Amino acid sequence: QFWAGAAFIPGQFWAGAAPPTTEATPSGTVFQVECRTEAGESVLVLGSAQALGSWDMKEAKPLKLEGTTWKSEPLDVGSGEVEYKFIVKKGDDVCWEAIEPNRKLKGGAAPPVVKFGES
Repeated sequence: QFWAGAAFIPGQFWAGAAPPTTEATPSGTVFQVECRTEAGESVLVLGSAQALGSWDMKEAKPLKLEGTTWKSEPLDVGSGEVEYKFIVKKGDDVCWEAIEPNRKLKGGAAPPVVKFGES
């Protein structure tokens, strides 16, 4: 018989069964921008919140390219209004978004996916 001698113990797995995998989903704000780049260029986000570097270029947060969109890691930008911009960097050369005013994120809102340099 199939079940003969087999005992199920809650919280344990059957022999040969792989445990389920889970992926942590850290909370925070993910900044996203569509931006054409060339080899060696990277896209970063910089802004008024401490999590965005407090406008200090050395503290700008790098984004990762996923398909055609650059995305940040989840960042804790707090609950107040935050101003920010995206930049493209290659070595020491930096290209700021040529938009005025700065992008603004209202407290608790999710930022939209935007196009670099377009308000």
